[in-house]
Amino acid sequence: MAKEIVEVPVLSAAVRALGVPLSLVTRGAGLVFVSGMPPLDVATGKLVKGDIEVQAEASLRAMKHCLD
Repeated sequence: MAKEIVEVPVLSAAVRALGVPLSLVTRGAGLVFVSGMPPLDVATGKLVKGDIEVQAEASLRAMKHCLD
């Protein structure tokens, strides 16, 4: 199976800067895989601080941004 790592503007660079060894989005076999989504602000790429609710919402927004 051939796979393609998808670069997501702002977020892919932010994850690399954090030193996290993962690809946010990978495409292969007609499927799209999203993994290890940290709570990143989609505009700035900075980690969102706050309680679990704030961080979960930020992670879900980042995931939506990756899939759009």
